[in-house]
Amino acid sequence: MVATSREKRLHSNEQPWKFAKRAIMFEIDAFVIRGHEKVIDHYRRLRDSSASESERQEFQRRMDEVGRTLQLYRDERLHGMRRAA
Repeated sequence: MVATSREKRLHSNEQPWKFAKRAIMFEIDAFVIRGHEKVIDHYRRLRDSSASESERQEFQRRMDEVGRTLQLYRDERLHGMRRAA
């Protein structure tokens, strides 16, 4: 089947949108990952400067929790990217 000029135009117009969507999603992913990493770094500094062992344990627990959340986010995004490909 031969594509009409309108069909060709529609198909060629899809590509920039797909690229833009991927670029936006990449920026969102980078933003979320950087945010999690900043929170982990913040907790690390608080843990290292804490006065008591209970504070250190609490900050470590929070670091671990945010780290697990970040890993789940990365795993889900990777799974979603594989599924889309």
